[in-house]
Amino acid sequence: MKTIFETLENIFHDIGKDEIILKSKIQEILKEILGENISEGIKIRSIKNGKLSLKSTNSLWAFEISINKQNIIKKINEKLGKDIISDIISR
Repeated sequence: MKTIFETLENIFHDIGKDEIILKSKIQEILKEILGENISEGIKIRSIKNGKLSLKSTNSLWAFEISINKQNIIKKINEKLGKDIISDIISR
């Protein structure tokens, strides 16, 4: 039996909206990596050509992400099980 998430994932895939599911997964991964407080102030703007664009409510968090982006990219890709993210742009 499929979970509700798996069913929704299939529906979004069928209608060509895979990015919505990917954003949701990455947002959850960011909570694990950065912690609940920081991740709440960071929103995913887009994912295009392997570039993850983030918007931060705090310039210090944006700076922290930019200096640790290689480690964050590695952890995101490990959690996703494939190399999807190649760069992070944080503003």
